[in-house]
Amino acid sequence: MRIWAGYSQVSDPDLKSNNGVKEQDFFKCCHCGGYEFVEPKQTDFTRCPSCDDGMGGGLICKKCVGKECLHFMKRIEMAEARDQFRRWV
Repeated sequence: MRIWAGYSQVSDPDLKSNNGVKEQDFFKCCHCGGYEFVEPKQTDFTRCPSCDDGMGGGLICKKCVGKECLHFMKRIEMAEARDQFRRWV
């Protein structure tokens, strides 16, 4: 089974191959929320064991490999809590 989150097709007249079209799959990193472009049919993704839900989730980008596990939504919740505290003070 091929795990992917999206498909990108970029038209560029400077590309000599494939009639000026570059195709790539991409996924959203569960730690930073950024998008990682991968080659079509690539299967060797890095997964976070804590965030992996068994259904294709838990994929992390190259920048987040080896860093602390902090899910993207958890970061948003922490920022909202900080903002709420600052407003209270």
